[in-house]
Amino acid sequence: MKRALFTLLSAGAIATVAFDAFGQALAPLFGYAKLAPVGLAGSTLKQAFGANPAGAAYLLHILTGVVFYTLGYFLIARPVQRAVLPMLHWSVTAPFFYTGQECD
Repeated sequence: MKRALFTLLSAGAIATVAFDAFGQALAPLFGYAKLAPVGLAGSTLKQAFGANPAGAAYLLHILTGVVFYTLGYFLIARPVQRAVLPMLHWSVTAPFFYTGQECD
């Protein structure tokens, strides 16, 4: 159980770092808009609570990427994938899940 939890949280951390690298560096390099998930998280906090304390948007972005999207993959995407295409390896499902979801 500890190994599975470590693997899930590591995957979430790696996906978050990969998304940030893409959104902040690669997307603008290829002529696309710079993605700002921290800005979106800050706007969400301000809308929901009326304030956006310093650092809270970064914390929300990291928690969303590392914990909540990981849980979404583990509890929703992977079981659906196993039901629909049981022989498909997890490494095919994971990038599609994170690509579609990692915009906070």
